[in-house]
Order: sequence, then structure tokens, then C-alpha cells
Amino acid sequence: MMSRYRYSLLLSFLALPLLASSVGPASSITASPLAREPSPTFLDKWGSEGPAERQFKAPNGVAVDNAGNVFVVDTGNDRVQKFDSDGNFLLMWGWGVRTGESTFQICPSNCQAGIIGSGDGQFSKPSDVAVDYSGYVYVTDTNNDRIQKFNSSGTYIGKWGTKGTGWSGFYHPSGIAIDSSGDVYVVDSGNYRIKKHSASGAFLYTWGWGVLDGTLEFQLCGTLSPCQIGIGGSGDGQFTAPNHVAIDISGNIYVADTHNHRIQKFNGVSFVAKWGTLGSGAGELKYPAGVAVDARGNVYVTERENDRVSKFDGDGGFLVSWGTTGSGDGDFEDPRAVATDAAGHIYVVGMDNHRVQKFGGPWLDVFVGEAEPPAGDAR
Repeated sequence: MMSRYRYSLLLSFLALPLLASSVGPASSITASPLAREPSPTFLDKWGSEGPAERQFKAPNGVAVDNAGNVFVVDTGNDRVQKFDSDGNFLLMWGWGVRTGESTFQICPSNCQAGIIGSGDGQFSKPSDVAVDYSGYVYVTDTNNDRIQKFNSSGTYIGKWGTKGTGWSGFYHPSGIAIDSSGDVYVVDSGNYRIKKHSASGAFLYTWGWGVLDGTLEFQLCGTLSPCQIGIGGSGDGQFTAPNHVAIDISGNIYVADTHNHRIQKFNGVSFVAKWGTLGSGAGELKYPAGVAVDARGNVYVTERENDRVSKFDGDGGFLVSWGTTGSGDGDFEDPRAVATDAAGHIYVVGMDNHRVQKFGGPWLDVFVGEAEPPAGDAR
């Protein structure tokens, strides 16, 4: 699969054949023979390579709001697209997406690729997206080393972050998630740490190895210290090329620690657990990228090199995995992000397939009749 399995902060995009968008009948997918529950069901897909609406170029992030709207970071087209839960296009935003003019625009139809840059509302290879419970949308603007905030209709609200290692600094931020209080967690990937900010962007604290004083150990750094870059590695609470992040309804934080081929779990800032080793067997991981949590606390992980999604319980117990390399229904080519909605549906973004796939399964009946469970990916 060439170098797409090597983590790179500078994305390169391969020219792939066009993949027609279609809606077909639900189909079952073969699960791992060691699965503890049935495999999911393929429900829908949308997307093909291109600059128009409902087309993508190497999408990298996905989130679902409480109304079931799906937001996709269209990384190679430097824009964000919004869909309903059935994949119907609603709108997009970025610079020049409506007329091609060098200004921030929101486009409802006949759209085009965004213009790369660093203006307000402009993107340079954005990586991920999160939605809070009020509907505000946060985007990691990766090559601009900042976070941008919008309302659910795409209106620009604000931004924070500069390239650096201190309180305000990021170095190629990747994943982003929102907790139930509205605080924002950012995977500061190039700085080997996780940062927590308020909804307005105020720095709260960061954690990782050495972030307080450079000592080779797990540390927390808050506003009373200048804080510094983390130290990469494989210890508990240490990171190597971390990618996406998710938060469950109890406040547990899950980080895809990509080059360590594992998921790390934190409670507040305390290291709780880790799972995963390099491999393709049941419960093993190979370059995990995306992570999401449903309302039942189950954890979904996309594996870039295994071209599959693996599902675990909240303690890392393996439940099921599905997917194989290809462009058919339920197949993946470099799956990057995953999100869940309040009904338990699963949305997976395939970077090299330039599409979103939607899955369901027999576990969906556990959500029926419950009192408005929050979107499990709290993103």
C-alpha cells in the first residue's frame, strides 16, 4: 500500500479512480472469527473524488451533532461539508467554495474546492472536526497550527493557537473532542501531548511526558507554569504520532496512539489503561487513526494499515472487527476517522476511497426507548 501507512504530518494525495456515490441495500459484513458479537450492517455510503459538493479529496475527520447532521473535514479540498444522516448535502464552508473568490464563503449548491491559506475561516489541510452540545463546530486547522470555531451553519466565530510549544502553541494538531461541559481536547500531535481548552480557547492544562519540566515521566502542566513540548515514546501516558481523540459520557478520554499501535485511556489527566499491540489479529492494531465512543461506552477504532474498524468495550475487551481492503460496500482504503450518532449508527471516513460509509447492527435496539442518549462520540 506504499507509504500511506506511514504517518506523515504533510499529507500527500494519490490519484485514485472515481468512486461513484450510491445508496444500496443493507448488507452484512463478515466479522472476525473471535468476535464476541455480530458484525455490523452496511447501510449507506456517499462520496467520490472531486471538488463538487458530496465529493471529497482525502477526507480525514467526521463528527455527528445531536440532530444527526454529519460534518466531514474535506482535507484535500480545504473545506468542511455538512450532510444529514442519510448523506444528503446541506452546505459547505471555506474560502472561495461558492464563487472562487479569495474570501470566506458558505455554499449551499454548485460548490467548488476551497482556497488554501491562513485567513479567518480559511484552512490549510484541516484534520478533524468536533461538535459540542450547543451545535458549535470546532476544526483542527493542522498546517495553520490552530483551532477554528464555527456555528452549525458555517458562520465563522473565532480561532486560537499559534505554532509553538507553550500555552497557546500547537504543532500540527490532529484530533479534537468536546466533553459534556463544553471543554475542548486537542491532540497536539507534533508536540507529543494532549491539550485542554475552554470553549472560547482559553488554555486549561496539558499532559504527556515531560510537559512540565522536561523530566522523563508522565506530567501535567497548567496555567502556573510555561509548559513545554512532550517527549515522544511508548511509556504509559506517552505518545508517538497520536492522532484522534474521543470522550465518553463519563468523561473518560481515549487517544489513538498511532505509531505505538494502541489506544490509551485517561480519566481527567490520569492514565487509566492501554490496549493494542502491532498486528492484524483480533484485538491487535496496526496504525490506529480514528477513535469514537458510543452511548454504551463501546470504543471504535479505525486501523489504517489493516483497512478495518475494530470495536472494543470501554476496558479494551475485543468485541468485533470488520472490513477489508477494497472499494466495495463495507471495504476500506485508509480509514481515518469514525463517529457515532445518538442512535448507535457508525460513520467511517475513508481517505483513499474519498467517501463516508454508514453502518448499523443488531445492537441498535438497545438505544430504542431510552431517554435521548447523547451522541456517543461527544465530539
